[in-house]
Amino acid sequence: MGQINGSDNVERRKERVFEIAFKQLDERMDRLVAEVAEAFGREEVKRSFEEISEIRKELMMLDVRVDMVDRAVARLEHERIERAAKEIKAPKEPPFHIEIHKSEKFQASLGGFQLRPDLLEKALKGGALINTEIGEIGEAIGSQSLKKASEQAFVADKDIIEYLAEREINPADAEMRAFPLKTVGGHGPDFYFADRKTDLPIGIVDIKSTTKLGGLNSIFNKSIKDVIGHLDKDGLIRWGDHYQLELSDIRYGLAVGVHFKPDRLDDPDYEITYRIAVVKKVQQTMEK
Repeated sequence: MGQINGSDNVERRKERVFEIAFKQLDERMDRLVAEVAEAFGREEVKRSFEEISEIRKELMMLDVRVDMVDRAVARLEHERIERAAKEIKAPKEPPFHIEIHKSEKFQASLGGFQLRPDLLEKALKGGALINTEIGEIGEAIGSQSLKKASEQAFVADKDIIEYLAEREINPADAEMRAFPLKTVGGHGPDFYFADRKTDLPIGIVDIKSTTKLGGLNSIFNKSIKDVIGHLDKDGLIRWGDHYQLELSDIRYGLAVGVHFKPDRLDDPDYEITYRIAVVKKVQQTMEK
């Protein structure tokens, strides 16, 4: 026969004491429930226990809500601390001035132009186009019919050529791109320039359009004004965070103004009229 050591006996005695105490508490609970039921009636006791159960559920749900609020507050506090850290680390932007190089009026064939079928049909039938629809057509023309001309105008500027050379970027690799998931008519720049090989953003683009004769210069100047606003460093950081692109160091932009006739949008030989401006944020040198 195997032997039972002293420690085993102690553990068994502890288990036995616990079992006896638990049984006594259970019996006491049964007696209390029976006494309450006898005093107040079984149905009343049943309702009381049901109410207690509902209260317990509500307390559990409230606890979950409180936990969710605590997590949300903690997340917001973490984001606030991160933003504050960025502001502390971000060096103050040096003084700069804006330089603008405007082109004359040019014309370009519409070519293989693609547009939403319903919008194209509305334009061809002479329907009244609202501003957002005119803007959508202008962005489509700018990103398709004028894409090559915009890229060439951007990299023809001597300051931009030097900027690209410092970063070992071939001007021929600069391409105009759409922002990820950007909706037509959304805020911020319409397109951006990037190095085809490294995907490094190097410039921004704003396109404005009109169907009015004589309205080209007006919307062209509005496009220039918007590019200047978009080149603000805080704005670039905000849009860079939004699109998950590194835009904060961009100093160059392209403003494009387009005039088109809606009823000619199905004619690839139709020539639109446009103007382009290179907008540069040039750092000021401190005079001694």
